[in-house]
Amino acid sequence: MKQPGLFATGAVLVVNELPTGEKTKLQADYSGVDMGPLNNAEQHRIIAALVERVRERGEGTIVAGGGIPEGEAFASGHFYAPTMITDVVSDSPL
Repeated sequence: MKQPGLFATGAVLVVNELPTGEKTKLQADYSGVDMGPLNNAEQHRIIAALVERVRERGEGTIVAGGGIPEGEAFASGHFYAPTMITDVVSDSPL
């Protein structure tokens, strides 16, 4: 597997540490969460299918994320982990 360059390595560290969760309308302070769920089930399906295509066909290298986060906090909502893909082939729909 090709190793990511210096920029990509730094970006992976940032992506892997993005606070992910749900911001609710009841929260007065939205700090602490940078990535929430996708806005609907169809968008979740599209993103998951695109990433799975990259994985199955070798159309790029998934260096961060690439799946549904685990844990009770992600049980409801359309969560998909912050994802970074490098070396995407030019004809990929991604």
